[in-house]
Amino acid sequence: MKKEFNPNNFYQRRSLASVLGQMNKRLWELQPDLQGKHVFVPGNLEDEMALLYATIDVDKEKYGESIYQVQETYRDKINSILDITNPFRKVASEAVALVLWNTPEAFRVNTKDGIELNSGNLSAIYFNGRKIPAYPDFMNLISSFLQIEYIRTTGGADVIVGGESAGIPYGTWFAKDTFMPNGYVRKKPKGYGTTDQIEGTVGPGDDVKLIEDLITDGGSKLTFIKGIRNEGGTIEDVFVVIDRQQGGKETLEKVDVNLHSLTTMEDILNVGLEYEYINDGELKSIKEYLNDPKAWHEARTERPWNPPKK
Repeated sequence: MKKEFNPNNFYQRRSLASVLGQMNKRLWELQPDLQGKHVFVPGNLEDEMALLYATIDVDKEKYGESIYQVQETYRDKINSILDITNPFRKVASEAVALVLWNTPEAFRVNTKDGIELNSGNLSAIYFNGRKIPAYPDFMNLISSFLQIEYIRTTGGADVIVGGESAGIPYGTWFAKDTFMPNGYVRKKPKGYGTTDQIEGTVGPGDDVKLIEDLITDGGSKLTFIKGIRNEGGTIEDVFVVIDRQQGGKETLEKVDVNLHSLTTMEDILNVGLEYEYINDGELKSIKEYLNDPKAWHEARTERPWNPPKK
């Protein structure tokens, strides 16, 4: 029986540290002259600083005491590596997957009876993104990876918004770390007062980035995108923690929006199997659910299947 997770227990948290440590090994393989320079991901990544930092074992006679000089020295070299290939993408995905499995009640599995969703349908898995903000260390890690993806793929914005409601803490945390204006977009305009759909400062011509906890088929994201564009904002990018790989990317492409995700359902399940959060039988059942949710539901209940709302 798996022991209850304690986020303050070093032994249980060190798996995350070891995953991050793989970033150093991979960097050294690609760039041997950076041996001994340790890459780390801070909780606050400003646009003008290096994407990733090599700061350990500094030659102080050459660089002086200023850490910023060292960051500047290695920024171009590290960015040139990332322009060719992103060796950290897979490692980051696995680190975020570990966060999900290590956060109590964030990622639930029930392949026997299923988990009832808001639609009434049964699911083999359930992700509750509202659980992770209770653990600041985990949110800092997620925010750091979001910042890397943001700078690599877009490099700028005017406003950061989260989607009602699970996306709000992620958007707020990211905006705080990047010193960006922040707001959130509702599922529909509120029916009183100003009747706004967006809270915050989104005006005509503003470049808006939407931050969300996950994406499934992308239907809810279309509502948020429409709300942003109705306010005169432009939106070409959506960032999510999890891509469930159930058509969301393709849905966004139809409205000229790019999807950027930190991890995927495939990586979550592979990490879950590796760290024994699930077994082979559960993995097989989860894949059956993902391939045909309707058949999986109907095999476990007489309740009719409700087609997901687009």
